[in-house]
Amino acid sequence: MLSRSFEVLEMKIGKVIIGYFSRVMEVVNDMRNLGEDILDLKVVEKILRTLVEKITYVVCAIEESNDIKELTVD
Repeated sequence: MLSRSFEVLEMKIGKVIIGYFSRVMEVVNDMRNLGEDILDLKVVEKILRTLVEKITYVVCAIEESNDIKELTVD
C-alpha cells in the first residue's frame, strides 16, 4: 500500500515545495521503517519528476549542474 502511495504522489498546483517534500518523506520513512530499501536516488528522481510545471526551470538547472546519482534527499 505504501509503495502505491509513493508511486502516485505528485505535487499539486498551489502547494508549496516544503509541504510536498514532507509528504514524500513521510511515505518513504514509513516504507523504510517496514524494511523496504528505498535508495535516495529513487526519492530524488521522484521529487524532481513530480514537481509542478511552474518550477520546471529549477529542475532543469539542478539536473544540468549536478549528477543526479550523487544527490541525496538532504
